[in-house]
Amino acid sequence: MITILESGKDTTATTLKMVFLMLAIHPDIQERVHEEILRVCPDTDQFVSMEDASALSYMEMVCKEVWRLYPVGPFVGRVAAQNIKLDDKHTIPANSQILINFHHLHRNPSTWGPDADKFIPDRFLPENCTQRHPYACLPFSAGPRNCIGLRYAWLSLKIIIVHVLRRYRLRTTLTMDRIKIRFSVVTRILDGCPITLEER
Repeated sequence: MITILESGKDTTATTLKMVFLMLAIHPDIQERVHEEILRVCPDTDQFVSMEDASALSYMEMVCKEVWRLYPVGPFVGRVAAQNIKLDDKHTIPANSQILINFHHLHRNPSTWGPDADKFIPDRFLPENCTQRHPYACLPFSAGPRNCIGLRYAWLSLKIIIVHVLRRYRLRTTLTMDRIKIRFSVVTRILDGCPITLEER
């Protein structure tokens, strides 16, 4: 439990920063999220239940698109337990060390189209996900070694977004083309993340 809480603080804070920045850059999307919040849990001081959080489907699409473009953990390392045949010409030998770059995987135009660098939450509409490989987007990794804090991350993220957007409108002078990121253990924005809050 301590591992989940401690490692989850920085990753959740980083994700929240990116979600709020994307909403500030895209006011139309911010308003759609706000409208959904008003339908599900409109009272400013209303408790956000697990059922409420589950009903915030558009907010979830927004978060998934943030994780696609700005995965908190940009890389993951693995060791091949056996030979992995990729195609007729390429095989990864057993015991090879593999570094998976989520940042590039999530922006691959052959999967995500020519607008892969754009912020479009509707990519995660159910009908748009059916034709896509389930491992095309891996913000929490996948398989037996995926992130153990997945459920905690989803719940805490949605609750905080609800409380902020019920009270404030987010604004920024930053634009998508001016965002510069640095890869380390956690993805970071260079040169700050200017967001202002305006009471609704």
